[in-house]
Amino acid sequence: MKINIKQIFSKNEDKHKIYHLSEFLIEKIFLTYLVIFVLITSLQLIIEYHSEKNNVKKTLNTFIDSNLQEIDKAIFSNDKLLLNHILEQISNKNEVTQIILIDTNNKKQFSWKFENLKSSSGDIVIRKNLDYNQIPLGTLIISSSNSIIIGKLIDIYVKILFTNLIIFISLVIMVYIFSKKFLVKPLVNFSDELKKLSSQDVMPMVSLDDMEVDEIHSLKNTANIFIQEIFVLKESYKLLIDDLMEKYEETVKQNQTLEEEVKDKDKEIIQKEYKFQSIFEQSNVPIAITDLSGNIIECNKSYCKFLEYDNEEELKGVNFSTLTHPDDIEAQKKALAELFTGTSLNKRMEKRYLSKNSAILWADLTFTEIFNENNEIINFVAILVDITKKKKYETELEKLYNLALDANALTGLPGNNTIRKHIEDILDNYENYCVLYADLDHFKAYNDNYGFAMGDNIIKHSANIFEYIAKELMLDSFFLGHIGGDDFVILIPSDRINEYTSLVISDFEKSIKSFYSQEDYELGYIQSHDRNGNLQNFPFISLSIAGIDLSTHKYTSYLEINDALSIAKKHAKKIEGNSFYIEKIPNA
Repeated sequence: MKINIKQIFSKNEDKHKIYHLSEFLIEKIFLTYLVIFVLITSLQLIIEYHSEKNNVKKTLNTFIDSNLQEIDKAIFSNDKLLLNHILEQISNKNEVTQIILIDTNNKKQFSWKFENLKSSSGDIVIRKNLDYNQIPLGTLIISSSNSIIIGKLIDIYVKILFTNLIIFISLVIMVYIFSKKFLVKPLVNFSDELKKLSSQDVMPMVSLDDMEVDEIHSLKNTANIFIQEIFVLKESYKLLIDDLMEKYEETVKQNQTLEEEVKDKDKEIIQKEYKFQSIFEQSNVPIAITDLSGNIIECNKSYCKFLEYDNEEELKGVNFSTLTHPDDIEAQKKALAELFTGTSLNKRMEKRYLSKNSAILWADLTFTEIFNENNEIINFVAILVDITKKKKYETELEKLYNLALDANALTGLPGNNTIRKHIEDILDNYENYCVLYADLDHFKAYNDNYGFAMGDNIIKHSANIFEYIAKELMLDSFFLGHIGGDDFVILIPSDRINEYTSLVISDFEKSIKSFYSQEDYELGYIQSHDRNGNLQNFPFISLSIAGIDLSTHKYTSYLEINDALSIAKKHAKKIEGNSFYIEKIPNA
């Protein structure tokens, strides 16, 4: 066999052909990897789509199963209000795009379709037969659109494409580096050697038979080494691809596991949200959710009812300070700030609210925090207990307690402190009242003759007359106080003063004689020592009433009224027997 080495490379053929051959091989490998990349990525996207579709079906089934019995009852009892409420709750779920109710006559009931539902049929349809107490009622159909599924999968699709693209680019770079080092370079070197041989001026024909054995073996060994390098390169590529595929499959499994965990968490969150929403809406306890500034985001019907608002929309966006009594605003702001900063763990306080009609309402407020995934406070939940009646009872008990402390031991009537407070309240409110001061004349002489026990009976008898006449005249605005001894203070409306005092004096005059002995009664007087020790005749006890009319003169203080009563009392005492004198000072 003869070989013309010079013919191997002619003048127009050079080593660039070797490069073209290498580029051709690399291009084919690149296209192969590209096809694999497209196939694997497409397969993953299809698997993810079907997985999410099954998840949506499970979610829709969960929505129906959790409400099916209530829907059956609502349809069976023809309670459209309850049915609307249940279907609205289902329609608020993101997965639901359409709800259709079919009756036993196979007719669609459109009266329960909602504005936020799409009119077109969905790509996923869940059917449930309504069969309450074995009575067929129809079919409930809930559907969902593919667009919702794709919308949920966009992030997952992007991750898959990004991951596969990185793997693909890495493989291409590695193939290029290995090819250049182990394929292109040896071929180029071999080409250069042949080029040198072909460049000699005289290139004789060489016969393989004439070649030395060592030269033949050397050429054979060179070819074998070249072939072995190619096989080594092939095995290296295979190992690299196997390793990358193994890592890729492991990554896919981890992603699938993570996605399953996310789906389970989402399902758990949906169930918890549904339970919380049911408790929130149906609870008899007033509940509201606010942002960190105290603006109401959401509240239930009980909260609206407590504050006397018609619906939740009226309260959305309203700040808590608008609904709080001015005296309690700073206290609540301080409590929320301490809770937010962690300086205090107290989550309860009693505070006053202002209703829609500006009525003062008391509530026991418990507030708690809502945290996000970073454990940061994002909202507050306010839970109220109406204690308005309790506070009213406490106030009344406090008044009764103070009255008991201030009450006169003999008559049980309010004493000096309570009398003063009532008079000051009348002055503050500019009410038309009359203040009467009543005491008994010749009472000391009676006490000296008949004793303190009989004297106490007359004092209690006088108090009974004051109260009895007020009841007879049906005086709602009436107050009776006992200063001490035989002195009393009476507060009545100015327009009833003459009528009241007339009946009191008349009743007292008729009844007082029964407290004397028959002998003294026949005499018409009693004998007793005066303050100087002289024995004198004293007439029967009489009643002196002095008064000032607050409607005819503007008094500014309790002391001013007390001074005016002292003057009126002196005038009343000058009148013999039972008397009534009123001091009328016209306004300047």
